[in-house]
Amino acid sequence: MVVSIKAEISKTDRVREYLIQELRSGRYQKGSVFLSENTLIRRLGICKNTVREAYSSLVSEGLLERIRGKGTFVIGFENRNHPETSIREVHVLAGDPMRNHEDDPFVGAILTGLHAALDPFDWRIRLKCFEAVEDVYNRLGTFEEELNPGDNVILAGFDFPASLTENLVKKGIRVLTIGRPEDERIPFVHSDYRKSMYDTVRMLVSLGHEKIALADRRTSHHPSFEERRQGYIQALSDSGIVPDARLMVEYRGFDISCGDEIWNSLRSCGVKFTAIIIYGDWATLGFLRNASAEKIPIPEELSLISCCNTPLVSGKLLLTRIAACHSELGKAAGNLLMKPADEAGNILVMPRLIQGDTVKKMDAKKGEEI
Repeated sequence: MVVSIKAEISKTDRVREYLIQELRSGRYQKGSVFLSENTLIRRLGICKNTVREAYSSLVSEGLLERIRGKGTFVIGFENRNHPETSIREVHVLAGDPMRNHEDDPFVGAILTGLHAALDPFDWRIRLKCFEAVEDVYNRLGTFEEELNPGDNVILAGFDFPASLTENLVKKGIRVLTIGRPEDERIPFVHSDYRKSMYDTVRMLVSLGHEKIALADRRTSHHPSFEERRQGYIQALSDSGIVPDARLMVEYRGFDISCGDEIWNSLRSCGVKFTAIIIYGDWATLGFLRNASAEKIPIPEELSLISCCNTPLVSGKLLLTRIAACHSELGKAAGNLLMKPADEAGNILVMPRLIQGDTVKKMDAKKGEEI
């Protein structure tokens, strides 16, 4: 089995950075006509849709204005919530139970997105990782002493109880979260786990699967766990299938042995299932190891979908997976940060279903297969 991961800045982000550098060059005064889309297409050799998306992002951020029939005009940086000449920085506090820091897939992707949004505006990003996310409350209390009123903080990768964020807000610190917080007044960006899980289960049902297992990790950020489970249950119910609690497995670790735990729990529960959705790359690999040992072929006898950002390959199979767009979450958080505090809202980012080779339509003649 091979595990690989690849992350890169999109073409749209690269065009966007180019446009921002043009704005900062001093060649365009406020109110002047800016580069046309057609000019940039010819200059960079980039497709029309990519250029249009880049321009639209700067229009939505208040840097450019489109006037029909006249062109695109420069608004400038004056409407930002910070003076252009000030030093701007954000403290990113991230859960890192694997102790990989910037090399952790979640932390690294969040930083990639933040850099894409903030680097063109000379923001400084300060990262601090918490290995024991369950103890983050006590550790953050110590870190608060380093923060001052007016500082910016982004919390990511653990739970955000109101008692945690309230202390920061009372101190005059601006707080954003990547993940849903308990305090509804805190602006956040979040993966739409409920809808992505709902759509995935409905897809499996459309392929003839009725006994669908769900194995999820109940740690770090509980709202995400609950939303995935709610989407799973709702999709089954809307399909006329009664959810079976025996097919809903929880685990808590971060290593390959979690797959053994999932396998043993489901194989002994007394319910035959034809498909499974597993949260976590290591748990998925551990489960696959057990399926291989017992000679249960995937997807011929068991369809499998992994909720993970790591492209997983097992033998000749590329796993079908639900990938949370963590770099997009980071970028969205950066964009929220640049808005005035009273204008910042909430953003939901839809995870992507990436097709692989591990899902198969049920053979109606076979019925339940394992």
